[in-house]
Amino acid sequence: VRLSPGTPATAWKAVFLLNLAPTFGFVGTFTLPDTPLLVCWSACVYLVYRAVREDRPRLWYLAGAAGALAMISKYTAILLPASVLLYVLASPGQRRWLRRPEPYVAAAIMALGLLPTLVWNQQHGWASFEHHLFDRHPPTWRPATTLARLVAGQMEMTPPLVIILVCAWVVALRAAGRGDEDSRFVFWLSVP
Repeated sequence: VRLSPGTPATAWKAVFLLNLAPTFGFVGTFTLPDTPLLVCWSACVYLVYRAVREDRPRLWYLAGAAGALAMISKYTAILLPASVLLYVLASPGQRRWLRRPEPYVAAAIMALGLLPTLVWNQQHGWASFEHHLFDRHPPTWRPATTLARLVAGQMEMTPPLVIILVCAWVVALRAAGRGDEDSRFVFWLSVP
C-alpha cells in the first residue's frame, strides 16, 4: 500500500481503522449503493494519486472512468471532483495539470456517469431528486440543525474512531502545511 504519507505500516493502519468503521463493515454485507461507491471512489483516488505523483497523464482517463462508476452508484460521488480540484489548486507543483487536457477529459468522462441517472429521472418526473431533496424532509427541516444532529450521531456511534480520524486529518493538514505533498493529497481528498 503506497498511497499513504510515511511508511507502508501507516497505510495498513489506515486500512485497519477504515475497516473498524461500522458503516464500512456493515455496508459490505448489504446491497446498498455505498459498497460500489467506496470501491469506485477508492479506485479514482488511487488513480489520481498515481497520475499526479508519477506524472502519468493517461491515468486521469481511468480515474474519470472510476469516478463515472462512482457517480452511477450514489449521488455523493459529486464531491469527488471537487476534492481533486481543491487538491490541485492547493498544490503549487500540481497546478500545471490545470493547463493540461487530461483532468478535463477525466471530468467529462466522470460526468458521463450522471447521464443514466439524469435520463431516468427526466423520464420519471425527477423522482429520485424529489425524494432526496424534498420528500425525505419535513417542512420544518432546518439544515443547520440537522447537520449538527448528524455529526453528533456519528460521534455517538463510533466516538473513538471518529476522534482518531479527526486527529489523523489534523496531522495531515499540519504536514501538508509543511509541504508534504502526500499529506496534502490525503488531506484534500478526505475533505468530503
